[in-house]
Amino acid sequence: MRAQPITRLGITGIFLVALLLRLYALHYLPQRPVTDDAYEYEYIAQNLSRAIAGEPLEDENRFTYFGAKRGWLYPLFIAGIYQACGPRDVFVRLAQAIIDALSCLLIYGIGRNIFSRKAGLIAASIYALYPGFIYYSTMLYQETTAVFLLSLCFFSLQKAFSQKKSLLYFISGILVTMVTFYRSGFIFFSLLTIPILLITLWLHYKKGFFRYFLCFLTGVFCLFIIYGVFSYRVSGSVNLNKPSIAWSFYETIHRDGWVSDTFAPTPS
Repeated sequence: MRAQPITRLGITGIFLVALLLRLYALHYLPQRPVTDDAYEYEYIAQNLSRAIAGEPLEDENRFTYFGAKRGWLYPLFIAGIYQACGPRDVFVRLAQAIIDALSCLLIYGIGRNIFSRKAGLIAASIYALYPGFIYYSTMLYQETTAVFLLSLCFFSLQKAFSQKKSLLYFISGILVTMVTFYRSGFIFFSLLTIPILLITLWLHYKKGFFRYFLCFLTGVFCLFIIYGVFSYRVSGSVNLNKPSIAWSFYETIHRDGWVSDTFAPTPS
């Protein structure tokens, strides 16, 4: 009985340390300027409301091209922050600091459910203190929110298995689709997740697996349709994160770190 209050105190402390470190980095570290990828995300975000309203854009070709490269979900997140708090990137960075600290809680939950409370606390501590995650939370890059979505997706799937609730499988399907379209490296995420889930459900439930898998697929197709309609509304085409499969392969294998980093300087 005593272990639970100690664990709660520990994970609360990890969350607060993670949040303070990210706020400290946001305030004291030199801020990376809004260039390269960040510029493209912000450009999409600044023009999304006009595109949704059907108003003419200053450069529609650039907007559509950037949307094809980057997808709409992270720019939609930025646009929502700008709409709520004002068009200053510091509000996005602040929101990401909070989201990144919340990721520690999800990582703890995943580690606890798979292994033990101790494993969850260790995993959350590593995430909270890792300098790379702290630095990325201060940038207009999608890595911070992508980690949060991935953690939320796996946590939701774990809860669905343990609680056997159709709603949780439906939510998990939505999250899997959201992760799939979030960035280029995840474009094949659902192709890997759905067969594994189908096999796991069959082994775990036998007779009742079809009902849960149908709820999961309903969530997948619901967000797929919503994302397609939204993409068509803002760009005039059903743009599923990339303009072509060949480019998706390139992004996944080459630019996302499976081979040499293309952002590294070329030796002279």
